[in-house]
Amino acid sequence: MDKRILREFLKAGYLEDFILHDTSEGFPQGSPVSPPLANLTLNGLEKYLGEEFLTTRYADDFIVAGKSPEELRNVALPKINSFLLEKGLKLDLDKTRISSIEEGFDFLGLNFREFPDKHRVKGTKKGIFLVKPSSTKVKTFVRELVVIIKKYKNRSAYDLVLKLNQKLRGEAEHYKKVTSQKAFSTIHFHVWRALWTIIRKKHRRRSKAWLYKTYFEKVGENKWIFVGKKRSSHYSKFLMFQSSDMYFVKI
Repeated sequence: MDKRILREFLKAGYLEDFILHDTSEGFPQGSPVSPPLANLTLNGLEKYLGEEFLTTRYADDFIVAGKSPEELRNVALPKINSFLLEKGLKLDLDKTRISSIEEGFDFLGLNFREFPDKHRVKGTKKGIFLVKPSSTKVKTFVRELVVIIKKYKNRSAYDLVLKLNQKLRGEAEHYKKVTSQKAFSTIHFHVWRALWTIIRKKHRRRSKAWLYKTYFEKVGENKWIFVGKKRSSHYSKFLMFQSSDMYFVKI
């Protein structure tokens, strides 16, 4: 690429609290030039490793699949280190591990793993291969939702539902194409518990029956659907409910 433009990116600095800071090395987190430069830097890695390994990469994250842990450890890993060293880079050892397909691995927020299933044994396959949201990402997402619920504790339920659905719909769209039922159920439980805790503290003298009647409705088989109601020129409400694709908003 144009070296002048690259140099300007490298020395552009970053803003924090409206104060400009210099960058002594690397790129500021979230820099738009970082992913394409990572791809350019790693170009040729697949060919360098050879056809005995399958390499998949996204920006500066990549995975290498091989026939055995020994091949990965004794052949692939030294080759990767050699390839990166020529470019002034090195592996992040905290994020680098060798695992079997039965143990599974996380990549781009997803967990890839083969689970034992005697009815699906065929050749080298020992069970069923599933792609799920990684537990780390699910825990992080739950924490983000709980923070939102606490932040909006003094706002109307209508505003809270609007805000939560922005996050929930995005997560549902992102993960609905993989095996996500367990992850969605986990999120659903923690969201319900956080909401119930907040409204009980907000209405300490009210009964559980009153809380349920005021804040929840039954939709299909799920009777714990949190509702945000708003009185205006026309009555409107937002429902936050769970479906096979997790949560969607209904007006």
